[in-house]
Amino acid sequence: METSLNELSGPNGKYCSRWRTLRLEPGHTPWRIGSGLLQDTLSYPTPNLKAVYFDHVRLEGTATDKLVLPNASNVHDVTILDCKLPSLHPFDGVCEAQLGWKDLTGDPMPIIALHGAKQAQRLTLWALSFATIQLPVQLPQLQALHIKGSHIPAELATIEFPLLNDLAVCWFAQNPIPTIMGNRGIPIENLRRITITTPFESVEINSEDAYTQASESVLELFRRATNLRDVSSSGGALAIILKTLWDAIENGQYKGLYPSAKGSVERAWITDLITGDTFELDGEETVESLQALCRQWLPYYEPEVLVQRLIESYSVIFPF
Repeated sequence: METSLNELSGPNGKYCSRWRTLRLEPGHTPWRIGSGLLQDTLSYPTPNLKAVYFDHVRLEGTATDKLVLPNASNVHDVTILDCKLPSLHPFDGVCEAQLGWKDLTGDPMPIIALHGAKQAQRLTLWALSFATIQLPVQLPQLQALHIKGSHIPAELATIEFPLLNDLAVCWFAQNPIPTIMGNRGIPIENLRRITITTPFESVEINSEDAYTQASESVLELFRRATNLRDVSSSGGALAIILKTLWDAIENGQYKGLYPSAKGSVERAWITDLITGDTFELDGEETVESLQALCRQWLPYYEPEVLVQRLIESYSVIFPF
C-alpha cells in the first residue's frame, strides 16, 4: 500500500494536488505500523482533497515533526477509525465526520483533529470511556449526532447543539436515555428523529424495577421531544418502547405524547431496524394494535410476558 500511494503522489508529491479522495485501510492487524515512506507521502500538501477515510492507519510516535495532510483545508468529509496519528491536520472546515475506535487494541491516542470543526453538520462517534475525542465547545451547525458503542462521552455534556434534530444512541448494557436527557446541550424538544440501536437482542433489564425505570425514561423522553416524528429501534429496546406506548394508552397518558396529536399534520413513524418495516402512528392507536405490532416484529417478546422475556434474555447473554 505504501509503495502504491507513493507512486500516486509523484516525485516530491507533485500529483497530490490532484487528489480529491484519500482512503487508506491497511488492514486490521493491531500493531501494524506504517513505514517512513507512508509518513513522507502523507506529509505532502493536498489542497484539493475533499474526503479522507483512515481506518487502522498507524504511524510512529516519532513522526510528530511531520504534519499528516498539512494542507487539507478543503476536506469536508473525514473518517478516522482505530488510528494512531501523532500529528494530524486539524479539519476545521469539515461538514461530516466519523471518529473513534471500533475494535481498538492497545492504548488509544486522543483525537484532536476536530477541535475547531465548528461547521460540522453530521458527526458519528465510536467512543471509549478511557479515550478522548476533543470537539469544539459549540457545534452550532450540527444536525445529526450518532453515538456508536456503549459509551456516551462526558465531553458532550459541555457542548451546545442548537440545531440538532437527529440523534442515535446504542443501548448496549446501561440505558442511554437518562444520560441523553441530562445533557443540557442536546435540545430534546428539537429532535425529529431518534434511533436506539442494540448490538444484542436483549438490554439490561434484570428485574421488574429495572423495566419500570427504563419505561419511565422512555415516557419522559417522548414527553419532552415534542417535535419527534421518527423513532427507530430493535430487539429489547423496541419491545420496551412499544410496551411503554400501550401502557400509556391504558393509563390515560397517551394524549399529547409522541406521536399522538401535537397540533401538527405531519405523520409520525416507528421503525424496526432489523426488518426496515415502518408503522404509522396517528394518535388513534390502541393497546391491541400495538400489541399486535409487537407480535409481528418481535415474536419472542410476547406482550403478556414481555417483561419476563426481557429478564430471561438478559440473563442468557449476561449470566453473571
